[in-house]
Amino acid sequence: MSENSNDNASRGLMIIGYKTKAPRTSVKDNRGTEAVANKFNADAGEVGNFTRRVISPEFLRERTRVINDFAKYHREVTVPYGRSKAGTGIVMPEVAIAYKQTYRLSKREERAAVTRIMGNYDEIVKAQKRISGDLFIPSADDPDRGVEIPSRQEFEESFHFDIVEPTRLENPEDLLGILDKDEIEDVRKAVDAEIKESVTLSVTPAYKAIKKLAEGLNAYDPDAGRDGAFRKTLVTNVKDVSALLDTINFTNNEAITELRIAIDENLIQYDEKALKEYKPLRESVAKKAEEILDENFGMFDL
Repeated sequence: MSENSNDNASRGLMIIGYKTKAPRTSVKDNRGTEAVANKFNADAGEVGNFTRRVISPEFLRERTRVINDFAKYHREVTVPYGRSKAGTGIVMPEVAIAYKQTYRLSKREERAAVTRIMGNYDEIVKAQKRISGDLFIPSADDPDRGVEIPSRQEFEESFHFDIVEPTRLENPEDLLGILDKDEIEDVRKAVDAEIKESVTLSVTPAYKAIKKLAEGLNAYDPDAGRDGAFRKTLVTNVKDVSALLDTINFTNNEAITELRIAIDENLIQYDEKALKEYKPLRESVAKKAEEILDENFGMFDL
């Protein structure tokens, strides 16, 4: 890592993320634990916890997909940073712009999914009563609605999917006049340490994908029947992480650029079929993968 990489990192970079919340789909119920214990003449304290389903995941599936897709996008374009809140990460300014655009599209999908969920609210209430059986507890204002399910309005308002607006990554120099020099130096060291850790985290997916590729290529035996040791995703996963390295290289680290070039030039030109058919090619790519693991990741302590 260049000497000034961390200094540059604390200028212009952004912290961004998202928060989400949804109604609980299950609750712990001691009555269920006791019922199981009585059924099998067991000690209720040793049976374990009984979790009773309140809302079938099927009703929430569409919204869950939207949230999961955005969570995957978030993991791909942000880098974790220990001094920021959970659900946030470091991005370059241009990525923050794209992040907000992607969030707005996902937010529209999420709101549309919630609207459809609310269209099934009566079915959700009926299903909860049916699956609860003798464990059903009616709410005070509606004997047909279980106590675990909020009113229609409260239920709708319990869905949240919000962006954590981007803020500039802290710069210790901003604390001049507030803290003394020793305190500012302590903050600078803490920020530098966290940025270094974030850089390592940013290349860890590439390390894992290349390691799996090397292991899969070395283990593949075309005469062993099913292709259990080698899958197409071993190659596509390496392609995917390589494509993201420039996006997450928030310190303009030359070593990360060199890593991406090494991957592109040596590991991803050949598809699964070619690698399976030609043993010399498999051996060559596996050797290159091992060399990249040894030569390109040492400075990241991987």
